[in-house]
Amino acid sequence: MRKILPLALTLALLLGGCAGPSASRALKRESLARRVIAPGDVLVGLIGGDQRREDGLRVVRLRRTLAEDGTSHVAVRPLVRTDGAPSEIAATGDGAWMAVTVVLWDEQTRVDLFRLRPGGDPELAWRGPPGCSGPTFEPGAAWLTVACPEEGRQPGWLLRVDLPSLRVLALVGERSRTVPAAGIEGDLYWVEAGATHSVIYRRPPRGEPFATHDVRGRVVALHPQSTGALVATVRGAHGVDETLELLRSGEIRPLKLPAAIQSTDLASPHVVSVFGEWTAVRCGRGPCSIIEASAVREAGAPLSLASVPTAVGRVPDISRAASRPEDLATAPASVLASHLASDVAVLGVELGMSLTEAFAVLERGGRQPWWDGVTGPRGRPRAIGVGQMPGSWCIEFDADERGNVASVDIRDCAAVYLSPAIRPLLDRESFLDGALDVARTFLGPGVSVEVGDGDGQPGETRSHPLRRTRLQYDAPDRGYRFQAETETLEARRAQIWDGWILLRLEAPGRRQTAQRP
Repeated sequence: MRKILPLALTLALLLGGCAGPSASRALKRESLARRVIAPGDVLVGLIGGDQRREDGLRVVRLRRTLAEDGTSHVAVRPLVRTDGAPSEIAATGDGAWMAVTVVLWDEQTRVDLFRLRPGGDPELAWRGPPGCSGPTFEPGAAWLTVACPEEGRQPGWLLRVDLPSLRVLALVGERSRTVPAAGIEGDLYWVEAGATHSVIYRRPPRGEPFATHDVRGRVVALHPQSTGALVATVRGAHGVDETLELLRSGEIRPLKLPAAIQSTDLASPHVVSVFGEWTAVRCGRGPCSIIEASAVREAGAPLSLASVPTAVGRVPDISRAASRPEDLATAPASVLASHLASDVAVLGVELGMSLTEAFAVLERGGRQPWWDGVTGPRGRPRAIGVGQMPGSWCIEFDADERGNVASVDIRDCAAVYLSPAIRPLLDRESFLDGALDVARTFLGPGVSVEVGDGDGQPGETRSHPLRRTRLQYDAPDRGYRFQAETETLEARRAQIWDGWILLRLEAPGRRQTAQRP
């Protein structure tokens, strides 16, 4: 008996270990099946022939399923009936929330927020103010944001609804804010339109909003991507829509649409996922259909519809915020403290990129680069300069012996090339209250050495009105080295007299010691 019992236990453990993964997959499939909506589902707003019937104005869910014989089927489930024509649909990746913009009979819009519970019917949780539209969810379902029209002298504003508490926060600016969109990292984007152009703004969870791109024309839709780019639909002067790709380097270029989408009218309902997957409505002579396509795979079979679609949405494949690549041209103030230098680009150029490729990227972005350090008729360039004139650069991309970018040096005159959120690090005026505090705020933990007249006694300024201070701040584990020298004129009101600033990005992990300047 003593020998049989351990053997039985061993067999039970082995069999349990073999059945565990398949059982977990079965439980996962069962959990997804019980959800009202799941990642990849297509949500469509429809108008039936008789709008007074239950199937007149509604939102339905389309889900592709595979049968045991491998054939594909589409499962259709009605979700909610609306009292107006659905025009926009958004949902969260966890399947817990859905927001629908409806157009009422008086042409007024409204956003309805529904809570979705497994096995139950959608429940109306919140109804927005009249005139609001453009719902967008934070990837982790932390909040919903909608755009609301101007009221009296107040320009158009954004309304954020925290989930699940349903507490609201108004985001008001000096100009009208429209087209809100949540990025994969959890930041909020919106558009502030001028007479002939649109400015894209980014608002991180902590920090002030700042401009990232300036687009000619009126931007009517924004779709943040996992790469950090933004897909923007722009309404032209003659009512013709075009699609642009707003890169994280600040460059703006036309976007080549997937082949199945090129013949689709962009004025029709469409949505672009964070992975570049298009879901659009196509209506021809016959019944309307849903087209799904992307640049990396062929379009699937169209989903035919018996009613007229007025809105389309897609349940995202992500259910929480995620980090993404950043570029100092459009990054928030926390980028140097949260990302390694190897994960950060400067005007589209990353560490390890070949110098030839870096020159092409800078030239394509209109940065007017120039070769530096070329000696002899067959000499190889050692660096690329950007800004001002040769020999007096603002940004320098230095190469190693293999011709790859080994480090990036950024001077204070490069502030115009970088994000407004990072510019205080390169602004000598911000050092009046202490350069070390500024470096710690932007660069995070590091090793610092500060010397000069700024370290003297309080009474020293009466005999030495000009104080010179030099700071060296190193964060070798993350690949940043910062140096600054400032000359402060101590008078009735202190002011920066002169100085210089240098920020270097290099491969992280190098052993560095903070030398006394």
